[in-house]
Amino acid sequence: MDFLTNKYIVYFIVLLLISYSACVKPNLPKSVRKIFNNPVVRLIILALILVSNFKPEISVTLAMAFFITINCVNEQEITEAFTSRF
Repeated sequence: MDFLTNKYIVYFIVLLLISYSACVKPNLPKSVRKIFNNPVVRLIILALILVSNFKPEISVTLAMAFFITINCVNEQEITEAFTSRF
């Protein structure tokens, strides 16, 4: 477990886990999608990412989680709109 002391390896593992979790994402409830569609909530999250800029690993993790969540929300809404038509 010596390799876990190298911060670059730890960052790579964290990014890999976040990316993997995006592939295995569950369907978000409608209430969560409604929250993330609110522009005020998006601005608050982006402000948190900017404020945490003094720790780059936190900023990158928050940014990836935010963009993955926004992607999931948009993808689910497109899928629902498509399936409701047919």
